[in-house]
Amino acid sequence: MLYDEAFYINVVNRWKESYKAIKKINDVTLNFEAMTTKKDLYQMGLLSLIEVSGGELGVISQINEAQQRGELTKKQAFDLRQAIKEACKIKDGLTMKNEAILELDKKVNEAAKFYR
Repeated sequence: MLYDEAFYINVVNRWKESYKAIKKINDVTLNFEAMTTKKDLYQMGLLSLIEVSGGELGVISQINEAQQRGELTKKQAFDLRQAIKEACKIKDGLTMKNEAILELDKKVNEAAKFYR
C-alpha cells in the first residue's frame, strides 16, 4: 500500500495534520520585563504549576478526579478548568517557544514537503 503514491501522500498529510493538532507546551521563563503586575505573577505561578504537573491535560485530569472524589463541586471544577485553559493561552512574553518543539515543527514540515 505504501507503494501507491496517492495513499502515501494521504498518510503523510494526515500525519502532519495530526502533529499540528497536538497542543505543545511552551517553556515557562521568568521575564520580569513582561511581568509588571500581581496578576502577571499569579499567571506565571499557575503556568509553572501546570508545567510541573504534566501540562494542561494533566492538571485538568487531576481536577476531574478531585471532582469525582467529591473534593470539588461542579462549579469549582469548572472555574479551575477555565483558569487553566486561560493561563495556557498566554502568549505575551511569559512563555518562550521550546527549541526542541521548533526543531521538530521544522522537521515535520520538511518531511511533508519532500515526501517523494
